Amino acid sequence: MGAQRHPSTVWLRVSHSKLDDYRACPLRGHLNWGVPKPQVQQPETVFGSAMHYMFRLFMKPHPRTKRYPYGELELFKNVWKGFWWRAVKGKHGFESRTAPPAKVAWEDDAHPGRLFGAGLNVLEEFFNQHLKLRTERPHLLERRFSVSFGDIILSGIIDRIDLEPDGATVIDYKPRYDRLSLDLGSQLTFYQIGYNQLRKRIKGRPPLKRLRIYQYWTGEWLEAPLRSESDIGMIFRSSAELSWYLRGIYGDQQLDERILAQIHQFNVGHLVVGDLPPKLPRGKHCQYCPHLHHGCAAWVAGQPPPARQQFQEYWDQNRAATMPTQLPLLQHSVVAAAVNAYRTSLLDPEHIQIDLFPESTPSA
Repeated sequence: MGAQRHPSTVWLRVSHSKLDDYRACPLRGHLNWGVPKPQVQQPETVFGSAMHYMFRLFMKPHPRTKRYPYGELELFKNVWKGFWWRAVKGKHGFESRTAPPAKVAWEDDAHPGRLFGAGLNVLEEFFNQHLKLRTERPHLLERRFSVSFGDIILSGIIDRIDLEPDGATVIDYKPRYDRLSLDLGSQLTFYQIGYNQLRKRIKGRPPLKRLRIYQYWTGEWLEAPLRSESDIGMIFRSSAELSWYLRGIYGDQQLDERILAQIHQFNVGHLVVGDLPPKLPRGKHCQYCPHLHHGCAAWVAGQPPPARQQFQEYWDQNRAATMPTQLPLLQHSVVAAAVNAYRTSLLDPEHIQIDLFPESTPSA
């Protein structure tokens, strides 16, 4: 799970992944975010994580010399070979050399080898496209953002930001991307919101010029339209609805009728029973779900208790191991409100007199 959190962060912090998970299938959202546990990963998922790691490795200069590594393709491929097979053997994870090992549902014994070969092709194309670009165009890698909206925080990580004289380009790496997601998907809308907050810390505060997807299976670039004020407003609205919905599911206070009347994108009937069912019948939304054959099957068989009970038991158990005194679930909203106020003060430049840990940014 990483750092210990308060239960209320489940509904006070919203990312595009969390929003999309709960909208696609309430049970998937619950198992990924409400009661997260290590799962057997899909091969496509770990391959994507490994590609992101290799792209970052190639695009990141040495912190002292500012020189870029892997100027020769064969050297870059050798790094991939060592990283991939050590991850497959469980020496480390697929996100980085320091990540914990992951269990993967390989199709057969030869599947890791097929993906290794595919990775060689992907990285060769990336190398050819970015060898000169990485030295000619300033860029920022994996920038985190947190944007306050009322008492919730919208958060995420932007894969790459390219800085050009006439503005910035937000880039996301994807294996493939459909037209609907390109035009209307929540992820790029979150990233546009995030960049508008991050630009305050970038020299010259360059405006956002475009949103792009690097489709690494083909090496193609896809152009996405900049989001309108209406698109951005809808994301804030959807995030607020999700936050209210999860408070009603996981919290121990009944939501006001006026709030319930404002929830349109989620089934408020779930709040009555305190449970989050899967989206049935199963379909395309189940394609890469790690819970299909375990958590989902168990719910259909009527085995697990309701989501509200699972949530409270899960967080009580996790807090018991790390917190000397326990707060009743009711009090976590008070703690979270204080944490949120502190975070909001950090996000407002007027509250910060000295930045003790300034982020280094490349010169334009």
